[in-house]
Amino acid sequence: MPIRQTTPPITSESLERKMRQACILKLQYVGESCVRHARNHGSYTDRTGNLRSSVGYVIVDNGKVVERSEFRPVKDAPEGGKTGLNYARKLASRYPHGVALIVVAGMKYAAYVQRKGYDVIASSELIAERLITQLKLKAKITHVQ
Repeated sequence: MPIRQTTPPITSESLERKMRQACILKLQYVGESCVRHARNHGSYTDRTGNLRSSVGYVIVDNGKVVERSEFRPVKDAPEGGKTGLNYARKLASRYPHGVALIVVAGMKYAAYVQRKGYDVIASSELIAERLITQLKLKAKITHVQ
């Protein structure tokens, strides 16, 4: 009885697609971890809820946003989520090639609050570095303000 292959052969295109999808799934995990940490451990007083609402992430594959966090409103502050998502999409245009995770605190004053000594998303960057190493991802972390 001869053996017949019934599954489609693995091509370099299908292998690359599977590797990209695996990378995207790992980056989703990193992004969710960063957002959860930033929202739960931000050391500032968020009076309106806009700053925490603006914290989120997008994953870009060759310039196209393929995954994103909810940018869930805090304290009924939907403006922060919209601003955060718009800012993340704006930054996504800087990555026309490859796969990128972009984590943002999208309110214009987020950098000001961070410079005042409060943790907005700085400690999330440390978490991202640790997780990227643990997940064996080859990545370059860039800090944009």
